[in-house]
Amino acid sequence: MYEQLLLAAFQAHPYRVPTVGWMSDLEHLTRPQAAEFRRGFYAPNNAVAALVGDLDPAAAERLIRRYFGDLPAGPPPRPPVTAEPPQTGERRAVVEFDAGPDLMIAFHKAVWPSPDDTVFQVIDSLLTSGRTSRLFRRLVLETQLASEIYGAQAPGDRFPNLFVIGATPRAPHGPEEVETAILRELQRLAAEPVPDRELQKVKNQLQASFLYPLRSNPGLAAQLSYYEILTGDWKNLNAYASALQTTTAAQVRDAARRTFVASNRTVATLARPQESGARTAGTDGGASPAPGPGSPDARP
Repeated sequence: MYEQLLLAAFQAHPYRVPTVGWMSDLEHLTRPQAAEFRRGFYAPNNAVAALVGDLDPAAAERLIRRYFGDLPAGPPPRPPVTAEPPQTGERRAVVEFDAGPDLMIAFHKAVWPSPDDTVFQVIDSLLTSGRTSRLFRRLVLETQLASEIYGAQAPGDRFPNLFVIGATPRAPHGPEEVETAILRELQRLAAEPVPDRELQKVKNQLQASFLYPLRSNPGLAAQLSYYEILTGDWKNLNAYASALQTTTAAQVRDAARRTFVASNRTVATLARPQESGARTAGTDGGASPAPGPGSPDARP
């Protein structure tokens, strides 16, 4: 279902391709092709290393140069040249499988350094983080429409990506009821400013989750290298944390109004074959089907 969501949401950018490729890619992959891919991406000039802890920087640098200094640089990585065009209408995909129902709703959004990136971290936490979040409280605790609710920003962070809300309907409720309830909460977010107390609670949660990994050397190294390789400067670790704390209710409402619109929405559902067939027969046919596979050879 997740693969079909990406296929429907991205029609041009390589983000539509699964990380390891399609099964036919794997079945026909040759050793020379794998070696060429490795040379192109797994090279020192395309890597970041972080050392943290009580160490002597000069001694550490001498050891690094001794053991790694002779590794040759590889060719510059090939970035994707195709940008995803703006979505101009709702897209839907139905996956038939002998399993319980499931649902994913996705919206295109910007990434860092756009200010929307940190705003959507706040929105994600507000809607789906913990038992006091809006969607968990409404769908799982109060109406019991769903047994699970979650949010994600996928499939990657370097290029414009998706804000995704996923939910598992709770019998006897189906994906349609859950989708309606989720969209109602998104409309509320676009119409009403978040109360100061609720917004501050979310900021406190984000600050705690942001700082907690920095207590350990591996956590600090992971964060420093992540921001260095993603944004080009590890100091953006602090800039990102500051941007989270300065997010306003007006920014949240503005981002929700611009993003949570039907023309920017992609919906994927999982249904048993007979349920899918019955539902399709009763619809008006207005939703467009998911496009068929067809993709670049490798995902960056």
